[in-house]
Amino acid sequence: MKQNKLLTNIIVLVLVLAFGFGCQNVKLPFGGGSGISESTDPKDAVQTALKKFMEARSYHSSVVTKNAQATVQTEIDFNAPDRFWIKNTAGTMKNEVIAIGNDSYMRTNDGKWTKNPAGQSLPVGDMRGKMSEEAVKAMKDFESAGKETVNGKDAFVYKFKSSYGGESSSKMWISADSGLPLKVDTDGSYAGTKLQMTITYDYDKEVKIEAPKVN
Repeated sequence: MKQNKLLTNIIVLVLVLAFGFGCQNVKLPFGGGSGISESTDPKDAVQTALKKFMEARSYHSSVVTKNAQATVQTEIDFNAPDRFWIKNTAGTMKNEVIAIGNDSYMRTNDGKWTKNPAGQSLPVGDMRGKMSEEAVKAMKDFESAGKETVNGKDAFVYKFKSSYGGESSSKMWISADSGLPLKVDTDGSYAGTKLQMTITYDYDKEVKIEAPKVN
């Protein structure tokens, strides 16, 4: 039961940190290319990257979340405009959610898929937009941290803090070529829980997301 509750909490947390970053209403301060350079203001660089991320047509992200209770591994696939496939694993417990528009489906430990009743679906798309606006407002103390390589790709590195749901510090690697986030490390607390989270993004791997068969 504790693991199952942890997985449920992680789903919400991942919505905020794994793809909740970014706001569709953030104005791009730059045009063309990646929109950032070594001289770009750190806050503008991060917001530009988040804006591009919200406009991505598809992506795959791998998330590792650690807290005092467990280590949770999460895989997220996204197809625009509103299809998500979230897979959580904590120890021997597995949980999957497929959300398509206003419909969502769940299954545990590779069992049968069940469709959530009308009015009880997981509104992933709506949560993404709402949480992202709040998350952006809570970001602060931006600073540049040089250049590094992530999976063979050159990246600008930025640090920032957040007061969203607690206090945390994050480090973001942004592709020097595309301007998209490649990796995010977060260390801090959320809803009273201390945690460490590492997210890596892949924009080339596209998984087709369809509604599962419900028995």
